[in-house]
Amino acid sequence: MPQGASYHYAVLVQRSPDRVRAFASAPEYDVWQRDGEAHIVHHRGMKMTGYALFDKDARPTNGVVVAVSLPSLVMTREIGDVVLLSVADPDFGWSWEIQTPHRQDGSLIVNQPSEPRKVEVTVRGKWRLDQSYDLAEIVEESEDQTIVAFTCQDGESVEVKLISGISVSVANLDFDGDGVIGIGDFLLFASKFGLSEGDAGFEAKYDLDGNGIVGISDFLIFTQGFGKSVGGKPVALRNGSGRLGA
Repeated sequence: MPQGASYHYAVLVQRSPDRVRAFASAPEYDVWQRDGEAHIVHHRGMKMTGYALFDKDARPTNGVVVAVSLPSLVMTREIGDVVLLSVADPDFGWSWEIQTPHRQDGSLIVNQPSEPRKVEVTVRGKWRLDQSYDLAEIVEESEDQTIVAFTCQDGESVEVKLISGISVSVANLDFDGDGVIGIGDFLLFASKFGLSEGDAGFEAKYDLDGNGIVGISDFLIFTQGFGKSVGGKPVALRNGSGRLGA
């Protein structure tokens, strides 16, 4: 009965003894937290984090998850500038008083079905959903945090994709300086797509969300301004002179 001790383990499937020893000497993951409030493990290569949050008052200090409204299981994975967020409520919501198999008179009690519960997950940063979801919605957002509400039932996970919710002035999208957000700007943006800080040719002006990568999130921000003039008005059809008119 060790006092104040702890441990963690990994299951390696069909690995040779040499690979197991190599893994043990240099694990591919970090244990960010292991206490009575939460167990949090981060895999560096996959940029994936698993959260077992036993207490709704748990406040993770690493990763994108800040807080949850109920004890829950959460997983995140960062893919470029997109975050996949998966949430499950391990509590089926049963009323245990009526789960006794038989009444005193011997008759059978039918099990109560599980009830859906709402789990709110607070994540760092300003995000938006990539599409509408039946079981998830953003209920609150600010420049620093976003709260996503999930409707969970039967222990099943609900997964969403989060993309940057940062807004950018239309003027910042006019890369070619012609006063219109058009094909020329798109071609310039496309020429930088996929570049990161430190890469040859990287320019910060194309990194619209400021995360160091010109990626999907930046493209979605760009599309919000496409077809507008710097003054904010939609662009009309080409006029007789061949120029775009506003």
